Amino acid sequence: MSAFRTVFVKAAVLCALVAGCDGTFVFDGPSNAGGSLGQTGAGGTSGDAAPLACRSDADCGLGSLHCDASSARCVECLSNAQCALPLAACDLTLRRCVACVVDGDCGSNQKCDSSSDKCVQTCNTDDDCPGISCNPRHRICEQCDDDGDEDDCTPAGQCQPGSFQCVQCLSDVACAAPTPRCDLPDGKCVGCVDSRDCSSSTPFCNPTTHECITASY
Repeated sequence: MSAFRTVFVKAAVLCALVAGCDGTFVFDGPSNAGGSLGQTGAGGTSGDAAPLACRSDADCGLGSLHCDASSARCVECLSNAQCALPLAACDLTLRRCVACVVDGDCGSNQKCDSSSDKCVQTCNTDDDCPGISCNPRHRICEQCDDDGDEDDCTPAGQCQPGSFQCVQCLSDVACAAPTPRCDLPDGKCVGCVDSRDCSSSTPFCNPTTHECITASY
């Protein structure tokens, strides 16, 4: 008698002894929880395959994407060497090229706002901020204030805390198809933020255009 038949017979006998058993048995098949190279378990488009995983830069499909071995994800950068002006610094948390991560990445009379990775102009008075005003508390030039309203940003902009600049979005809530994702820290609605937002048919998020595309090589 096969092992499967033996298990089935034992289950049937047990069922006969237990009230409420309807005679239906479900046997688990082989587990595929581990997956295989080529897919990860998160992200992607609902109803489509998961985004591609990677082992090397060659798996990332674009010269501007690099394989992060710690997450098996294709990212924009792993060091400053993979970035260029005007976004010459690599934010090692976001794994993307930004304007700055420290004050030294910015020009004279500027400092780096760590919450937005943007260089902001320092000031003492409004005279230091042509066309806009000087925030007296933070000593930086501001397009908008942080008073909770959006009257400084038009037509549908929002005031970004930290940089005090008007941006299109602060979260995905302000975005809609075909640009449903809010790209932070830029504050712009885009098609994808990284390759986890892409489907198997166009699995790579171009970090320059923020569009899901196929491999370019």
